[in-house]
Amino acid sequence: MTMLRSIILGFGHCGRNLHLASLRSLHRQGCLPDVDTTITVVDPELGSGLVDGLVMQRCLPEASALQGRVGVVHICTPPALHLRHVHEALMAGFRYIIIEKPMVMNLAEAQALRSMEQQYGAQILVVSVWGHSQLVPRLTRWLEASEQPLRSVHIVHDKPRFSRSFTRHGEHLFDIEMPHQVSLALLFAGAPASGFRAHTEDLRVEGKLRQAMKAGSIGWRDEQGIEVLLESDLASPIRQRSVRLQLESGECCEGFFPVGADDSYAQLRCDTEHSGSTAHQIFADEPLTTCVGEYYRYFRNHLQGHGADMPRSGTVAFNQQVVELLEQARGVASASALASINMHMAKEAVR
Repeated sequence: MTMLRSIILGFGHCGRNLHLASLRSLHRQGCLPDVDTTITVVDPELGSGLVDGLVMQRCLPEASALQGRVGVVHICTPPALHLRHVHEALMAGFRYIIIEKPMVMNLAEAQALRSMEQQYGAQILVVSVWGHSQLVPRLTRWLEASEQPLRSVHIVHDKPRFSRSFTRHGEHLFDIEMPHQVSLALLFAGAPASGFRAHTEDLRVEGKLRQAMKAGSIGWRDEQGIEVLLESDLASPIRQRSVRLQLESGECCEGFFPVGADDSYAQLRCDTEHSGSTAHQIFADEPLTTCVGEYYRYFRNHLQGHGADMPRSGTVAFNQQVVELLEQARGVASASALASINMHMAKEAVR
């Protein structure tokens, strides 16, 4: 049996607190029997050596240096570096790659990534956290059982993020949680057909400013008439990750995702047909761990020559749609903000 070796490229918050934690959880559960428990971490800011089951390296090794193991590279570097690091991994001989969201920064990079995937015959999957929540199949079953048209999808992700927003530069609200929200929305509704809109608000605290980093929204109507609204507030006093589906009859089903690593439970509240009551469910849910586990199963099946479909919400093609939609939203929000500034200046000039 060919063994796999996990390689985490980039060991900041994403690599250390998310991907490493998920891999270790899967190992504890016995879900990765053909994956080395020793994990390679690549980060130029770290020293070299073996620390707590981690092989620390400053540079990405050649795939041929893994002593017969097949590497799975987790790209956990800043999004602006994703394309470059995927190319480096491919040049080093790796063919199984997991990319953290957002996949890349713009449509041109998405197209380049898709070309590289095809050129090298690689299997590249993009993290789809919300799409692997236990809420998704439950919401889908409720929707199918209703036998009614879906009329609206409302997805909210609010959390206070002041420290990281002021520490980092060059970020945009639509690069933080919106990639996950758009990806989830496209599992229930189609791409924009009309009514596309987007806006952002600047973050201002104690004289400090971060443009387009406080709150914002994206909305559209698809070909079936489903109204989609995505909202995110990074200056909210509370944490909330939720999705609400509403049927033509007005019946609703609302799911609440786990809001942090300290409590892995989701909740679901759905209107019960004809009874006028609401069913409330609470259940364990670890979406990122589930996502990583499914991706490794796919890689294993592919490596063994077993036919298997790529997880839909994880493909480069699917996430190219996400990138394109977010790029369009940034443009619309920027134009809206500029129009608002011009209107304000015109009013001041009249005074």
